[in-house]
Amino acid sequence: MRFITIALLALYSTLTLAAQQSSENTPSSHKVQQIFLQMTAQQKRDAFISTITSTGNICKQVTQMVFDKIKDNKAYWYVACNKRHYEVYIRDDETGTTHVTSCTALNLIGRVCPLQELE
Repeated sequence: MRFITIALLALYSTLTLAAQQSSENTPSSHKVQQIFLQMTAQQKRDAFISTITSTGNICKQVTQMVFDKIKDNKAYWYVACNKRHYEVYIRDDETGTTHVTSCTALNLIGRVCPLQELE
């Protein structure tokens, strides 16, 4: 009986932790993502153009934007711009810190960007 109680407590702890981590990785738990989702499509495109060009890349027109997931407190977006694809993540911090990686670079480490799969 004692073994079953311990096993049930361990299972409950695991499920509680998984549920907590799951709720932490939803769009509603990411405040910056919530603000971003309230923007118009054009405002989002303009924000991505600004973010991508700030890294030295040329981006005059965003043709696709795909939200992928929230993981480790980062909202992951995939953006097509001037026939190039980028992964852009947005941190849930005071300034909404962003990070841009070209999908070409991700391909070198074996990752495929969702926009590339759509082509």
